[in-house]
Amino acid sequence: MTNHKLIISQGKRPLWKTLITAIFFTMMFVEIWGTLLMLFDFKITEDVLKSAARSLGPIAHWFACGLAVGILKSISIDTEKDILITTYFIGPFSKDVISTIPELQYVAVFKDANELHQVNLWYKGNKRYNMFTFEDAEPAFIFAKTVCVKLKLDLLDATERGNNKWIEAVKA
Repeated sequence: MTNHKLIISQGKRPLWKTLITAIFFTMMFVEIWGTLLMLFDFKITEDVLKSAARSLGPIAHWFACGLAVGILKSISIDTEKDILITTYFIGPFSKDVISTIPELQYVAVFKDANELHQVNLWYKGNKRYNMFTFEDAEPAFIFAKTVCVKLKLDLLDATERGNNKWIEAVKA
């Protein structure tokens, strides 16, 4: 790893999330299996096709629930090569989304409507990249300060509405 690279990972998925994700995807496959059995066991009629089409909703529901609970995200920023790689993991599968690094401005920590602490990387104009969400302020600020030091950016504390404060990140 060079001095110009920052890798941010959500870490390991807790066991309870893994189990819930497995249940959601199992339910999806049970629904698919039932639909396929129905299609092959019965004569294909209009009623059978309508019933199979109705099963698409529950299949999509279980799939979406599995993704929502089970997805992990990793971000890699390489300022030397000017690329930002976001990797999404679900089980053994992963998908890389590669983009060029826009003109980075600052990192901000704020509270959303659910009282969770969001850490955003602001860039070019008024655009932002939501990096991660934390339940508590302390880990959010530790994370944000690490990003600021590594990318040589300023840190904005926007946790109190109307009372934004610039915080000096301790230089490493």
